[in-house]
Amino acid sequence: MKQFEQIIEISTVNNGIIRTSEVVSKGISKTTLAKFVEKYNYERVSKGVYCSQMDGKTKCICCSFVVQKVIFSHDTALFFYLI
Repeated sequence: MKQFEQIIEISTVNNGIIRTSEVVSKGISKTTLAKFVEKYNYERVSKGVYCSQMDGKTKCICCSFVVQKVIFSHDTALFFYLI
């Protein structure tokens, strides 16, 4: 279970988002990550990106993980500015 604890730590640092590349760089196998994702009901957002919960804020954060040059404008930018 030590590996699951490491994945939880990665998720906590990244606000509920896990990247496969981060997990593998810590020496954890993709098979262990798949078991973790299934056990804790993480949702696949894109290839190699998983989120724990999908509210509006998390969707935007996940989008920024998938598309590195994303620009939020108008209401979305105001939403993040006021947080």
